[in-house]
Amino acid sequence: KTTILKIINGLLDADSGICRLGTNVQCGYYDQEHQVLDMNKTLFDEIQDTYPDMNNTKVRNVLAAFLFTNDDVFKKIGELSGGERGRVLLAKLMLSNANFLLLDEPTNGLDPAGIKELRDILKTLAHEENICVLVSSHLMSEMELMCDRVGIIVNGELISVQTVDELISSWQSDKKTYLLSVDNKETAFEALKGITEITVNEADEGIKVELPLEKEKELVKRMVDEGHLVCNHTKNHKDLTTLTKDEITRDLKDLEAAYHNLTGKEISK
Repeated sequence: KTTILKIINGLLDADSGICRLGTNVQCGYYDQEHQVLDMNKTLFDEIQDTYPDMNNTKVRNVLAAFLFTNDDVFKKIGELSGGERGRVLLAKLMLSNANFLLLDEPTNGLDPAGIKELRDILKTLAHEENICVLVSSHLMSEMELMCDRVGIIVNGELISVQTVDELISSWQSDKKTYLLSVDNKETAFEALKGITEITVNEADEGIKVELPLEKEKELVKRMVDEGHLVCNHTKNHKDLTTLTKDEITRDLKDLEAAYHNLTGKEISK
């Protein structure tokens, strides 16, 4: 993923093919290591030294737009968190008049609050400033919240470009996927073998089961008849018959499930 972004930005030559940008497209590159920032400078100096024609008020206004106010602007970049450094880098990219931002794993090293701040800023740049943002990431759940459209690349080939909703719904037909957390995977696999038109795979959290909707009742009955206990999400063990369907199943209709269905691959962690 990083290689593709660097080729688009002109930092690497492609082994084959042509990468051609449209008229008046100006790229801004956000690298995951924040190497373009001087860790010994303050936020204020980082912006003013890069854009010396900006007066103090303009510098402060730009930093305020990225949530840096009052004395925050005089903090050294080396003292900032990963999320804060990311915001400084985005401020510099916006000032560069870039209208096509290339972001390489921008959520790396960020805590949940930092990820949300970054997500909100990127949405503002895209929807209000009309800046195109291309994000490279392996965090499907975050991309589902952040992106309007998603492209999936497998072995160097772009196999799908759709909106998030289109991608998730494109593979959902008359089948449903469940995640069962059972006390004994081996015997559970045996119990499920008798159900036709079912796909069963082992998952870290338990057993992943895909089957037609009309087989739903048969799945529950088979697990009960074979005496299996299922752990619900509060980690309390109960007999399956005492649990509601929502407690014993989790419908996996999300971007990660769509990716797995489309490529046959699990998400790399």
